[in-house]
Amino acid sequence: MKLNLATYDALQLMVVLAPENETRSSYYLSSMTGISPSLTCKLLRILSKSNLLDSERGLSGGYRLAKPAKEISLYEVINVMQGFSFTSCFSKKSDQPSAVSPDDPLPERLMSVQTQVGFLLKNITLNDLCEKNENQVLLEKVV
Repeated sequence: MKLNLATYDALQLMVVLAPENETRSSYYLSSMTGISPSLTCKLLRILSKSNLLDSERGLSGGYRLAKPAKEISLYEVINVMQGFSFTSCFSKKSDQPSAVSPDDPLPERLMSVQTQVGFLLKNITLNDLCEKNENQVLLEKVV
């Protein structure tokens, strides 16, 4: 699995919002992350529509996390931004012939790996990504 740039940028925006969870303008978020203002707005809309962020209109409006950082998993953000599947090539669509034999055990085994990776990502929170000693925190989640 590979994170695309939009997913990485979305994570950056959320990490900036996480520590105080104050309402921040798109301009502030763009300047803090170095993400262009137009892409920042696009990503914020996606995250808001997915209920990961709350948006507030008006002069003092902006964006904030919809729930505490410790309740937002890495899996949620990845799933919203790019989906979570590295075995989609094995799903047979009726209009496409499959190079995968029905007897091939590999797709089932890879699905098991995907499930385990998903479980791991569901247990790593936005709060974990913000921790000072993040490598230790993430290792403890894995072990």
